[in-house]
Amino acid sequence: MSSPDHIVYTPRPDTSPELEAAVLAAAYRYILRCHEEKKAVEADGAEDGAEGGDDEHDLEGSID
Repeated sequence: MSSPDHIVYTPRPDTSPELEAAVLAAAYRYILRCHEEKKAVEADGAEDGAEGGDDEHDLEGSID
């Protein structure tokens, strides 16, 4: 049995381990933020994200 939602991670040979970790952390922050926002919208009784779309999320500048 497989889940339709999954993440496939492939390390890039041309980056440093520190940059890989920073990018991976930014990706997980984005995923968790989207999940929390979806839970908040559902708790407010709105229909499946009707108050905003995916285009309002931006990963740029998320890497410290």
